[in-house]
Amino acid sequence: MIKISPDDISNLKEAVENHVMDGVILTRTVENDDEIQFLKENGVPFVIIGPCDDKYVLRVDTDNEAACYDMTNALIHKGLNKMAVMCAERDHKVNQIRLDGILRAHMKSHMYLDKSLIFYDTESEIVAEMAVEKSLAANVDCILCMDDNICLGVIRILKSMGMKIPEDIKIASLHNSKLLDEFVPSISCIYQDEAALGKEAGRLLYTYLNENKILPHSILGYELQIKDSTG
Repeated sequence: MIKISPDDISNLKEAVENHVMDGVILTRTVENDDEIQFLKENGVPFVIIGPCDDKYVLRVDTDNEAACYDMTNALIHKGLNKMAVMCAERDHKVNQIRLDGILRAHMKSHMYLDKSLIFYDTESEIVAEMAVEKSLAANVDCILCMDDNICLGVIRILKSMGMKIPEDIKIASLHNSKLLDEFVPSISCIYQDEAALGKEAGRLLYTYLNENKILPHSILGYELQIKDSTG
């Protein structure tokens, strides 16, 4: 297990230079993809969990754009027509892809998503609090959270403001977690089997290392779970 960031892959470089592993599984990709270029240059086999534009890279993912399109479309059909979107870092590719799905659903329904209500870096509590305040001032009827951690933070902020879910505001997460399952009311989310993603990534890498065989990209399914938080 090696922690890296978009601005610092020194831990990965050190591990490669010390020859402590046979292959790498990357669990997140960003815009610059320095870690991908580094692994390629050093001949280290790797698999990506998530999106990647390079068709020659081993990859496993969920169809995040379709999932977010389906979730947004379902909420629009429930009468929720003014949404705010809470994102993490702008350069995370999965955020860009999820946002594409949200925008496509709005376009398909001939609706407009106010770009001033798309907030980035909301994993920061200070940023999230300002984003929630601006969203409520704009009278949004639903807050879409890019992942479960952001959703948990937004829920805490709403509760501290005395806002009731779903009576005062609806909320949904574009990624599930066991922590979300503990909340009352239950939180609408997109269910992805993370264990299956990890297992499939391991299978792709193991097959390449042991059989020198490149298996096709694996795109796993998802499930919309519309629960009490969206009424």
